[in-house]
Amino acid sequence: MADTIIVDISGGCPNCGNPDVHVPADYEEKTEIRCEKCGYAAPQAEFFAAKSD
Repeated sequence: MADTIIVDISGGCPNCGNPDVHVPADYEEKTEIRCEKCGYAAPQAEFFAAKSD
């Protein structure tokens, strides 16, 4: 199992709101981030994109 860190992001997963999103230890700009709860996946820039309220 790969090492992971948990990143606290406002709102969590943009698809389901899961606050515990695991990010690979070898995180890079083009790393694909996946929500383990709902399976939503996107490149980090899209996954962690700022949302307007």
